Amino acid sequence: MAIVPVVDKEDRPPPLLGTIPSASLSNVPMKRALSSPLLSAIMEEAQSSPTTEPFIKRSSSSISLSMLPIQRSFSSTALHQNMIQSIKNRDPFRTYEVLEVLGAGSMGSVSKVRKRRLNIGGSARPHNVARPCFEILRSLLSDCRKGAIFRSCCDGSSPGRSFNDTTRSSAVNSARSLAEKTGSPISSTLWSGLGRRGDLLDGLGDSAHIRRDENYDIVLALKSIRLNRMEDEAFILELKNEIDILRTLDHPNVVKPIEVFEYRQHLYFTMEALDGGDLYTRDPYTEGEAAKIVNSILSAIAYLHSNNMIHRDVKYENVMFVSKRPDADVKLIDFGLSKKYIPNDPLTEGVGTIYTMSPEVIQGSYTEKADVWSVGVVLFMLLSSQMPFHGKKRKHVMNKIMACDYQYVGTRWQNKVSMQARKLVDELLQKDPDERPTAEEALCCKWLTNTSRNDSENDNIEVMDNVQATIESFAAYSKLKKLALMVIAHRSTSEEIGFLRRAFQKYDLEKKGVISKSEFKESLCGYGYSDHELELMFQGCDIDGTGLIRYTEFLASTIEAHGAINEEKIAEAFDRLDADDSGFISPNDLREILGSDFPTTDIDAIIDEVDITRSGKVSYNEFLCLFDEHQEERRAEALRFVRYRRIRHSVLSLSSMDLASKDDHHTNTTGGSHSSPVTIDFSENDGPINF
Repeated sequence: MAIVPVVDKEDRPPPLLGTIPSASLSNVPMKRALSSPLLSAIMEEAQSSPTTEPFIKRSSSSISLSMLPIQRSFSSTALHQNMIQSIKNRDPFRTYEVLEVLGAGSMGSVSKVRKRRLNIGGSARPHNVARPCFEILRSLLSDCRKGAIFRSCCDGSSPGRSFNDTTRSSAVNSARSLAEKTGSPISSTLWSGLGRRGDLLDGLGDSAHIRRDENYDIVLALKSIRLNRMEDEAFILELKNEIDILRTLDHPNVVKPIEVFEYRQHLYFTMEALDGGDLYTRDPYTEGEAAKIVNSILSAIAYLHSNNMIHRDVKYENVMFVSKRPDADVKLIDFGLSKKYIPNDPLTEGVGTIYTMSPEVIQGSYTEKADVWSVGVVLFMLLSSQMPFHGKKRKHVMNKIMACDYQYVGTRWQNKVSMQARKLVDELLQKDPDERPTAEEALCCKWLTNTSRNDSENDNIEVMDNVQATIESFAAYSKLKKLALMVIAHRSTSEEIGFLRRAFQKYDLEKKGVISKSEFKESLCGYGYSDHELELMFQGCDIDGTGLIRYTEFLASTIEAHGAINEEKIAEAFDRLDADDSGFISPNDLREILGSDFPTTDIDAIIDEVDITRSGKVSYNEFLCLFDEHQEERRAEALRFVRYRRIRHSVLSLSSMDLASKDDHHTNTTGGSHSSPVTIDFSENDGPINF
């Protein structure tokens, strides 16, 4: 077997140790150059012992998956819903400043807001900690010059006598003693009068390695409703229904809520800011762009229907681009008319927007397939920039809908739209809902699958290796760190998530908006993992213990593929987990996010994992220790290990294929020809490897 090597002096083969059973044939393409020493070592093993696969021996600081026990998930059904924080009696405009009013009326407004600089990080910053901590310090310092030190620190007044080093040392020791007993936070402003900032928590770990971003901004959309001006109770119920519905949803193409405020007869809720405009802003569209948009909409609708929810108002105005980038994805918004339904139990309310309303909605008896009709209308408009059902008066539009009277007229339909696209429009606009496909069936349309396949082919295998390396690392994290990353993922913008959305779609093989265990294992069949390792990683990603990996759970387990997380995001996660703004994460804080039914012993165990001072609470310094300075080194090692596993598994599989083809050749009585060499294209730049 001849090998044409690719020279790479920087890459050396890792030492090999131990064996595991041979895995199934890899279906993962290899795109990166492989060093000739490493490939030679792999091929020697393949020839001498093709039925075994060695592990890579890792450094002593890293943890092998095979050594870890399978951890029990949180098993918290409330975890996802409680990601959206409910805040009462706090003015949101003390936290956020308005950048732009996007829309306003007598009942409320929608604004683009930015978190005020001093509020970023919340209770992780001493000046944002709840007041009781100042009272504790005031009481402490009353023993030292009867409050003179406190006054000197706070208002600059001079104490009666000098504050010498001995007095300072006594105060520092007293403060440290109290902190050890009570775990009370101390403002850095006051602490600067006692000793070196941070001296109180010496020994809890240096956070200098944490990356900081002075230009970090948090920009959201803020929707406000004046409850005292609403006479129609139905409108209030509609708004609260939208919030309740959004709490339960978790999909790449559904808008994401962040917080809900109740303050002085106002109801506010913040959502991710979608800056790209609605579908009208970029019209007209090419057929390829239309396919991509409809694929995203159908994916969101299929996810809703799988959870027995119907949107009931899918239209151009309710599909928003996440950013102004030309390749920006879209998200479905406005769930005020959405409703939980019982399968096979028709809905009767006549709600929606007339131009996307289905015939059965007009008749007053419909199912979730009314959403599919609306998607058909949106697709017609994307392909032609025209409404399929139009008229001067409402009744004219309704008559055309009831007759299913639409036509393909105009030059765009004749010259620029394929027959496959037209066929999907016809299927979605079937008058009889029984003849109409479900959203999930529509996603399997050849026209859409070809588009998604082309997008998938553009994915870089190096990116997927990076994603997989973070999943491996995530499996060994403490539960509190997993919770922290869950919060960070939930609050990340679409731009910050980046390629992870596409990665999720590669794992979500059935396009249901969640990843099942079978999908997870199939997606990783090219890496040669054992069943134990696959089970360990799946359980690690399934944070809430539902048996499925939700979108935000996947993001939490892979968000570090973008690199080290900056300190501001870590502080924001701490602030969310510190529900009472005490400056510490207490058992009661964890119960607020995990649910009242979550076992007390499990909550105590989560705290105990990182409670260095044994105070029964977690301070911000202790929280920062979860993101230690060697984390990126371990992730880089995990990435190298994952890359090696993938390449080695593929080479061994091809070696087995080559041996099988030689056996077939020897049994062929005609003879006279040799089998052609196997070629692996490792890199577009470095050329193929033939053997």
